Amino acid sequence: MSIFEFAGHQPDLREGRLLKKGRDISLRPKSFSLLIYLLENAGRVLSKDELAAAVWPNVMVTDDSLTQCIKDIRRTLGKDGDGLIRTVPCRGYAIDKARIARVEPADKTVDRRTDRQSIAVLPFTSVEGTDCHPWLSYGVAEDIITALAKSPTLFVISRNVSFAKSRQSSDFVSLGRELGARYVLCGSFQLRSKQLRLTAQLVEAHTGGVVWVERFERELGRIFEIQDEITNSIVERLKAEFLPEAKSEIGSSRPDDLEAYICCLRARELSHEWTTPLVIKARRLFVRASELDPAYARALSGIAVCDAFLHEWHSVTLHKARTVEAASGALKLNPAIPEAYAARGFAMFREGLEGQARRDLQMALSIDPDCYEANFFYAFMCRSIGDYEEAIRHYEFAAWLRLTDYVSPNALTGLFPPGDPRIRKWAHLCVDRAERAVDLHPEDSGPLCRGAVGLMYIGQREKARRWIGRALAIDPEDLIVIYNAASVHALMGEVETAVELLERYMIGSDWKAARGTILHDREFDAIRDHPRYLALLHVGNQGTAITAGQRMRDLA
Repeated sequence: MSIFEFAGHQPDLREGRLLKKGRDISLRPKSFSLLIYLLENAGRVLSKDELAAAVWPNVMVTDDSLTQCIKDIRRTLGKDGDGLIRTVPCRGYAIDKARIARVEPADKTVDRRTDRQSIAVLPFTSVEGTDCHPWLSYGVAEDIITALAKSPTLFVISRNVSFAKSRQSSDFVSLGRELGARYVLCGSFQLRSKQLRLTAQLVEAHTGGVVWVERFERELGRIFEIQDEITNSIVERLKAEFLPEAKSEIGSSRPDDLEAYICCLRARELSHEWTTPLVIKARRLFVRASELDPAYARALSGIAVCDAFLHEWHSVTLHKARTVEAASGALKLNPAIPEAYAARGFAMFREGLEGQARRDLQMALSIDPDCYEANFFYAFMCRSIGDYEEAIRHYEFAAWLRLTDYVSPNALTGLFPPGDPRIRKWAHLCVDRAERAVDLHPEDSGPLCRGAVGLMYIGQREKARRWIGRALAIDPEDLIVIYNAASVHALMGEVETAVELLERYMIGSDWKAARGTILHDREFDAIRDHPRYLALLHVGNQGTAITAGQRMRDLA
């Protein structure tokens, strides 16, 4: 296998990662694939069509997807990569062959890090239908991933990436190849009463050959036993001495109480929904799991994540100290949970502790660059402080990681300069996802108010007015609804209404955080010079300890 060296970097082709002086450098999977194709064709001008076909086979993509990957590569390489990739006007891109060193090593000289086996674990499917027991489908797969990932000599594809890809295609051989995994673990299950029947198979992605298949039939109470058997069978079949430590530690993160585990699985599934009642229900299940087993780190982390999302998505008051306490408790028990760092970082940022927040969020991303919560909350922080480039980067990745996320596309529409074609792209995605959510949960104001903003950007003004009207009728006091209503009316040019809604939003919000949000949201550009808007910013400068009554008097 060829080894490339360029600009102080070296890509690890088997594991799909970029190294600089032995350290991992974060680069998205598609950007990495594009970089490798450019390297393999160094010195040749590659058309956009050829690059798109190589990196996104059998998928229609816009030029913008390619452009964003090029930007991602250049940003990652930094000054070391200046001029490495040339844009050839009207033709495509080329990489400077003179700056590329290509070595065909003998087997003995290959870096041992590239000898790791790679595996993608896909969600198990229910034979009763895709909507049956999703908590078990994803939960079993996620815990097998956690067990296998304990070895430093086994490369396991991130659960977020594997799960997102599995929703796009049912061809697990193609998925394995696209993910860069040598092996794919997949399977199906049937749950009747408390009897679990599960079939698992290990497939070699490059050939499609079945390496191992096994059927398990146990009582649901013996689910840990099934997971252990699957994990150990994979190790045996791959003839791997590479997982001795995982065999001894497989159960270390599990609760002692089976009911706590089932509560946590159900809660994780509900927490991926977007309605206030379901996220609140998820939090209650996480709390129940932690009561049944106070040493269950995943349950405490789940509480913290639910608190953070309830505040950011659903305008539920965030008890920041409680969120920090739950996240810190989880990390004390297990310091490798990225979601706990992400939730604590978000709470810290809401407290005005930007330095601590940044450290926690960057720690979450370093543990798992594909962690949805880490990308989403880091994007939120960057947006709030005016770092648009980083906010865009992480919101875009969050939107890709969770295919039901209409919140990230909604946020992206307000981050680009006026007239940027990417606004319409993300607005369309926001509307598409919001419409599906409205069909599933017509009683929820979230997709209505965020979708209304997207509708404005794609020119559907009257539908936007209907949607925001429905959202306000459902939740007239919800601050997220009020904020998005202000955005819609600002985009409509209805300045007085927009400012009045912003005043209502500011009165009920954490003043400092709210001020930062409206200051950096480009949807309010049309009202920046309005006296009442300027008054909002002026009152915000007086500090955060202002009562609602004082604010009203100041605004008057």
